[in-house]
Amino acid sequence: FVSVEQGPAVQAPDRRVVSFLRGAETALAQERGLTFNTPENLSPEQLFQLFLAWTNEATLKEYQDPDDGNFYFTTPVIRRTLDCYFRRYSFDITQCTGYDTKSGTVVDQTAALEPGNLRLQRVSKTMDGHKVTYVVDFYPVLDDLQVGPEPFARKEYTLLCYPGDFYIESARYVPLDGAAAQ
Repeated sequence: FVSVEQGPAVQAPDRRVVSFLRGAETALAQERGLTFNTPENLSPEQLFQLFLAWTNEATLKEYQDPDDGNFYFTTPVIRRTLDCYFRRYSFDITQCTGYDTKSGTVVDQTAALEPGNLRLQRVSKTMDGHKVTYVVDFYPVLDDLQVGPEPFARKEYTLLCYPGDFYIESARYVPLDGAAAQ
């Protein structure tokens, strides 16, 4: 859960926003990352993965059954997190992998995501009223865990800011200095 100090979200430290975006990109790494024109374009499965990425571990553990060790998440629990970051989205729990018709929950064995090896670096930040746009480059992590010298992709994230926080409005690939978008 990313929050900012009192005042507009545009005052959030850029490193915290980029770190937050990195978590979302890692959560959706197998699906081209966090990429959408409007939150309504995100699938229920993508939204569930974002819920896992954006919910702190202590809160996730509240939904772990001590008998079988599985996690059981209901629609209201998932929406509580998603509502913090999206104004409009469509979530149908029955479309998630692991949905159990008997309990009406998504059953997950680990409630954990792989940490991933993405390195993101802010290229620019522009503000227009309540909208803030971040352009971020993606760098490879090499076998020796060093960050590669050249970015392999670039994305533009549009955030709608309000006092103390923000909503994510879009996340799009953009050309990397004239190269074709990834």
